[in-house]
Amino acid sequence: MSRDITEQIDDICNSEYGHTNWAFADTLSEKELKEIKDKKLGDKMPSIVFFYEEVSDEEIDDKLKREYIKKFNDYCINETLKSTAPPYDDDLEEVSDEL
Repeated sequence: MSRDITEQIDDICNSEYGHTNWAFADTLSEKELKEIKDKKLGDKMPSIVFFYEEVSDEEIDDKLKREYIKKFNDYCINETLKSTAPPYDDDLEEVSDEL
């Protein structure tokens, strides 16, 4: 039975780093890739990032929760701003800056 490519990458990562903490580079944002490089958190290959340290499921869950909360808060703020904006009136006269 053939193995999935991710299983082969797991084997390579486990052999080289002692864990299976890696990611496809195109699933990471430019900000995340820069942080990995700047903080020396892992090795970036053309399409895969091998992290130096194992990450627990709890850490991943915490990160996802923080990202969700941030996106939800941003959404709420944007919706609040939309609903409290004064209505646009096409009939308003232009105001001149001249005194």
